[in-house]
Amino acid sequence: MTSPEFIALRDRTLREVRLRPDPMDLALHYADDLADEDLRAVIGDRLDALKARLTAWRHRREQAEPYLRGLEPMTFDHTTARLKAEIAWHESLLEQLPKPRATGDDPAKGPHVSHSPTRPS
Repeated sequence: MTSPEFIALRDRTLREVRLRPDPMDLALHYADDLADEDLRAVIGDRLDALKARLTAWRHRREQAEPYLRGLEPMTFDHTTARLKAEIAWHESLLEQLPKPRATGDDPAKGPHVSHSPTRPS
């Protein structure tokens, strides 16, 4: 893999810094028609999927560990860091979304405040 084309692509990629837009952000801009509970459920499902991916990724790294050399461990760590950042962002998003109203809330008094977490971490 040392063709001139590969080397040029590698060098360009190492120099280029890009943060690609996440389609999730666009979807959130147009989520006004979703009920709060439905949006919380979708975000919770995404969070669960990200946590499962992180677990699987860590397992994959553990299996690959004896064969990794050079900077290869850092590429695994980069993906781990990205997954952790996504998990933290989704957890923060869930905290910012309106909390589900408890049955029997009096709108004049405001929603019932629950001190238990909505979703286990």
